[in-house]
Amino acid sequence: MSNADDVLRLWVLQEEQVVTYRRLSRELKVHVNIAKQVMLDFYEANKSSCHATFLVTGTKKPSVDFNCGGSELTELFMKLVPVTELASAQQGLDNAASHIYSIEHHATNGKHVLAMANISAGPIRDMAEFSAVGSSVTRVSVSSVS
Repeated sequence: MSNADDVLRLWVLQEEQVVTYRRLSRELKVHVNIAKQVMLDFYEANKSSCHATFLVTGTKKPSVDFNCGGSELTELFMKLVPVTELASAQQGLDNAASHIYSIEHHATNGKHVLAMANISAGPIRDMAEFSAVGSSVTRVSVSSVS
């Protein structure tokens, strides 16, 4: 499976799997931003046959006024939303941004489905070369303290 369109057509339309950008990046051995663009292109071309979930981020003032010595606080907002709620999720946010997170044959019934799709992509440490976040840490050991 070398063609991204063929991979997505098989996984999403035929096998009805949930495909995250992380999983596609790993399968195609491409940077995560390339996988996101491939997924968005596929979704745009196949809107009538599949569903998309987007990650929306931004900042907003908290609803509760905290006294922090005169400092103004902002709240970081991150939410996974179906494409049908994308515009409303971005309303009221400062610096709103979004990107495609997953493509699925049908709308997902819960975030656990998306989490399981990411788990199936494998350990994050195995994807360092395709990640958008750089790190010199490749392996972390945790030992118990007696």
